[in-house]
Amino acid sequence: WPGDDAVVDQYLGNKRVEFCSPIVEAIRTRGITAKGLAREADDPADEIMALASELGADVVVVGSHGHGAFQGLLGSTGAKLVRRSPCPVLVIRGE
Repeated sequence: WPGDDAVVDQYLGNKRVEFCSPIVEAIRTRGITAKGLAREADDPADEIMALASELGADVVVVGSHGHGAFQGLLGSTGAKLVRRSPCPVLVIRGE
């Protein structure tokens, strides 16, 4: 695809923030401190766990659309987080 990779990365980053913003705002209106972060990572679970430790998170909330046995209940990222996260994990199952 022709073009500058930096422009594409910026566009995708903006779209991630647009996606997270209304969710974070809905949480904040209920008096809960929340921070929405959208990052690209080779292993999302490892990135989320690193951020949770770095931020001193009380809880990590993630969505799931898993496939497979145990992972079918949680998804591969959710399953890994539940097993190894430095704080509690709330996995929200999609419809």
